[in-house]
Amino acid sequence: MRNILLVTLLAATIAGCGGGEPADASTELRIAFWEDSAQQESRVDWLLACDPPAGTHPDPAAACARLDETGAAAFAPLPDQACTEIYGGAQRAEISGTVDGEPVDASFQRTNGCEIEAWDALLGVLPPGGVDP
Repeated sequence: MRNILLVTLLAATIAGCGGGEPADASTELRIAFWEDSAQQESRVDWLLACDPPAGTHPDPAAACARLDETGAAAFAPLPDQACTEIYGGAQRAEISGTVDGEPVDASFQRTNGCEIEAWDALLGVLPPGGVDP
């Protein structure tokens, strides 16, 4: 009886350690968006899930399609580099959750050229920004 229990536990352990896709390769995000970062009352919160696209996001299908293109890499911190001093608008966003099973936690603004580029990489997840909110 003891050998059967050991074989069963070993088989379960091996099955759980297989390669390939992670057990939870889901995309689920919490998005806080401010049209004007100086005005707290302009905050809007969205939930987004993919596969299938769902949630309170205004266009889950478009957002999930963009995330399929960018993956979690779009949420990486910006490298230490010189950025153009171009003001792109007062919008701000904070996004946390998982993309393809990878945890993400990032903030986005439009305060310089690098930030604008990072924001624009997530158009569809984030709305278009601009100087005039």
